[in-house]
Amino acid sequence: VQDVQWVTTEVVYAAGFNVGVMISEDAGRTFATKWDGDSLDVLQLSLSPTFEADSTMAAIVQDNPSKRYVYRSSDRGATWRRLEATGRRWANVVFAGANATTLVGVVTDSSGANGDLWAATHHEDDDDAEIN
Repeated sequence: VQDVQWVTTEVVYAAGFNVGVMISEDAGRTFATKWDGDSLDVLQLSLSPTFEADSTMAAIVQDNPSKRYVYRSSDRGATWRRLEATGRRWANVVFAGANATTLVGVVTDSSGANGDLWAATHHEDDDDAEIN
């Protein structure tokens, strides 16, 4: 397991290599697969600051060490959409502000060097995100 995110004292999400995103509704005693990570390794999860209300989360998914992508879900992890950004290797991701419209993180080139700050803004009436 690479990352764990608690929603309540009973509900917890976990992610990792070969397991995708899992959910526990009994304080971590048992887990069920929520998403297989498109058969890739899930490195990090981030829940929006208002997750209980908006059900939004993001994940960094790795195809190989030089290819990492950010995926976003707005239905508690039931379905996911990859945010496109050609030539970028995502290092981390967090939600910025008081809602789930902006993701902020660090991107690097394919070697993992030369980091830059980035932002992805999602508009409720649009399924795509703008990567800046």
